[in-house]
Amino acid sequence: MDRHAVITDEMVKNARNRIGDEIKSRDLPYMTEATFDNIRHFAYGIGDLNPLWLNEEYAKKTKNGCLMAPPTALDAFTKVVDRGFPGIHGLYTGTNYEWFLPVCLGDKITYKTFFGDVVEKKGKFAGRCYIQYYDTFFYNQKSDLVAKAQHHIMRLERGETKRGDKYSEIHQQKYSKSDIESIYSDYDKEIIRG
Repeated sequence: MDRHAVITDEMVKNARNRIGDEIKSRDLPYMTEATFDNIRHFAYGIGDLNPLWLNEEYAKKTKNGCLMAPPTALDAFTKVVDRGFPGIHGLYTGTNYEWFLPVCLGDKITYKTFFGDVVEKKGKFAGRCYIQYYDTFFYNQKSDLVAKAQHHIMRLERGETKRGDKYSEIHQQKYSKSDIESIYSDYDKEIIRG
């Protein structure tokens, strides 16, 4: 007996009925204001030492005239709990961003997230599978639209993924000590640009 939940027509219908509904979170996002420390910690956390986010004097002389948060820091300004398809595995598959303004030092960012589309996906990896979209709009303290993001979550049946053999021919890559040294050497040759 399969103990994993399966996607039903009713689940799909319920998810589609919520398209356009706002999703509210009870929790505060990780960041609400673009402080120097928040920007710096985020940049260090992703390993991005770009002077646009770390050197205020440098950043003031650029097109936007301000120290900016890295574009992906938008994710730290949200706290959206994934919803829909009860009991069905949700696999984050990515986010499409569209930016209108930079997040500058001192900006206070708010957001609104809405249920987006629900689209069936065909493949060999799982049984019934759907991509569920969430649309997030980011605003600064002046209520200017800073960016839009469309997050996509793949909903798939856990039991079916175990039965699939889509990746059975893929084997783990093995690296020699000299391979690893070469990779690190390439990292050391990278140039940081603003």
